[in-house]
Amino acid sequence: MSSVVHFWNTEVLSIFYFNSFFLGRIDSCYTSGVPLCRSRSSIYKGKQPCETRSSYALLKQSRGSVVGACSCCAGLTVAMEVKHLGGWQRPLLLASTLILVSIVYGETLTTQLRQFRSASSAALDTRWKKITGFFGNDDFYLYVCGIVLSIQIPFWSGGLLFMFLDYYNWPRWTRKYKLQPGTHEPVDLNRLKETIKVVLINQWSVSVPILIFSYFLKKITNTMPVFHELPSLQRFFIDFLIFIIVDEIGLYYVHRLMHHPKLYARVHKKHHEWPAPIAITFVYSTRMEFILNMIPVVLGPMLTNPHLFTLWAWYAFVHLRGLKNHSGYDIPGLTSSEEHNYHHMTSNACFSRSPVLDWLHGTDKGFRAYMARKELEKKKDK
Repeated sequence: MSSVVHFWNTEVLSIFYFNSFFLGRIDSCYTSGVPLCRSRSSIYKGKQPCETRSSYALLKQSRGSVVGACSCCAGLTVAMEVKHLGGWQRPLLLASTLILVSIVYGETLTTQLRQFRSASSAALDTRWKKITGFFGNDDFYLYVCGIVLSIQIPFWSGGLLFMFLDYYNWPRWTRKYKLQPGTHEPVDLNRLKETIKVVLINQWSVSVPILIFSYFLKKITNTMPVFHELPSLQRFFIDFLIFIIVDEIGLYYVHRLMHHPKLYARVHKKHHEWPAPIAITFVYSTRMEFILNMIPVVLGPMLTNPHLFTLWAWYAFVHLRGLKNHSGYDIPGLTSSEEHNYHHMTSNACFSRSPVLDWLHGTDKGFRAYMARKELEKKKDK
């Protein structure tokens, strides 16, 4: 790790300065003969400033290339100059710096990254062996108990957090992220208890038996996931991408099927008892709907037979995503939950998790009109 930092402080920053000189943005690290790290020592408390101009050695020639720069002056100057670049100069500077780095130091950078990846892989493999050892390297416990834990821990950790927010309405600043302000302030305790009961029944009387059946089926068909060594990063991401695509396509059509008049009342209506959903209503449904919703989730893993770790990560991701989509909050930094919130409000639009298939089939027209009205109201309030 220290070699990567050293590479940044010397090689990459020197190229940044070279580019900055070319663009006419940086003349020197000094302000009236005083190093930046001294003239702005309040920013770099506890650091020793450059004592002499020669100690900085900006644009010092070594190995026929531009190197050198004290890390405090370099970091401060980079931050200052990038901040003051014009609209077109900033992306040009960053892009040209990346290109020059890849050309001049491509081999060195590749070596550093390989060393970092090798060290990281060794550390992760060691940790993974400890986890498999905790389960006694028994494939039943790793598959069944491991998947159960990968579902239960994230689901109830996130679920309890959102239940706390909805019941106690604290901290108050979270209210501004509510998608339906005024609802569940606080959430009805009796309804919450009933919802928890239904969720636990679905998770333990439906999900776990299906998981045990799946284990023995994989043993019979010799398709038990590999678990002795972690998968490569490429394999992990390829599998995950396949899961997301298959799940997205499958869910859209299964969800639309459940809204068919002949199925809705018996299968899906229970889920829509919450027009303003809370997080754990992700699993609040009839048993038939719960099983139907599992099909798109497990179809991707059935097609690729991924590593066990990938399965754990996938099921954890599915449940965290479900909590977020049903939370009733527009969480900053995450994809919007507006679409699914609108689906619970109207029951006739936004059937998928992403907007692609809804746009393709025209089932998002009402939602787009709704969002346009919201934006107009915001402008009026201003």
